[in-house]
Amino acid sequence: LATIKKLRTFSPALRSEIIPDFYSAKVHLILLSVIVPISTIYPILDLKISMEGIIVFIGTILIVNFYFYLIHRFLLHKNIKGFRWCYKMHMIHHRLYDEENMQYEKLNDIYMLLMPPAITFLYYIIMIPFVFFISSTFFSKDLTMFSTSGAFFFWGLYEFNHFVEHLNDKNPIFKIRFFRFIRFHHEKHHNHKLMNKVNFDIALGLKDYLFKTNS
Repeated sequence: LATIKKLRTFSPALRSEIIPDFYSAKVHLILLSVIVPISTIYPILDLKISMEGIIVFIGTILIVNFYFYLIHRFLLHKNIKGFRWCYKMHMIHHRLYDEENMQYEKLNDIYMLLMPPAITFLYYIIMIPFVFFISSTFFSKDLTMFSTSGAFFFWGLYEFNHFVEHLNDKNPIFKIRFFRFIRFHHEKHHNHKLMNKVNFDIALGLKDYLFKTNS
């Protein structure tokens, strides 16, 4: 997979090889649409919204976004010993979707867009407690809850935006300027000549401008 070969469409054989028989995109999307809002709202449900809380909430989103930018840039696009399985899976994603063919064909094809359920589970049991621990070191209990809420929210933001970036470009959602921006931004990342160099910030695109990896 070191050299990417363009693959115009999913083939039945490829679907059966990559997508587990038990996988249901509808169930995956329903679970995300239920779990993310509940986990985002619950930590701050009984708290008074404050300016400090909003700042911590947004700050956490930006920090976790930076963490994802680093993973995408240095683990998913470099064949590093010990992390080759990450690289291999991500290169399959780039084989299936290129700059000219960004949209999925069948709903179950989003198995290679959204994070696998196992990764979502790991994020919730490892990343969230880590954010909680770090936040509690520096913040009050209430602000720690806002930080934890921000970490939960980012997961939904990441998944939703990546999903949108692979919709048909005629979708009405692209009438919204932000979504047009992230779609175009992500399209450039799926150019096989540029993918190891530019546009690694899938969720917001901001980190690429900060670290000069934008196209």
